Amino acid sequence: MYLVSALSKLTLVVKAKECQLAINDKAYVAASQNRHEATYKELPLLQGWNKVSIKIGERDKNEFSGNFRCDNRNEFLSSLKVMFVNPEVK
Repeated sequence: MYLVSALSKLTLVVKAKECQLAINDKAYVAASQNRHEATYKELPLLQGWNKVSIKIGERDKNEFSGNFRCDNRNEFLSSLKVMFVNPEVK
C-alpha cells in the first residue's frame, strides 16, 4: 500500500492475530497489541508518497482488517490517496 502524507498524525489499527508493519521498508513496532489487534500510533510518514507494508499470518487472510484514523485532523482521512498492491497477484 502506498500513502500520500501531509504530516498528520495517523494511527493504524490492524485486526489480525499475527501482524508486522513496515513503513518505507523499515519495521515499525505497535504501540499496543493483544491477541487479535495491533495499534500503530503516529506513523512516521514522510511528506509525499510512503510505502506501508502489512504482513499478516496465514490464519488471518480471510479475517484481516485495517483501519486508519487521524488523531489531529479528521478531515485529512478523506484526502488520503492510497494505492494497494497484493504481492500474491502477479
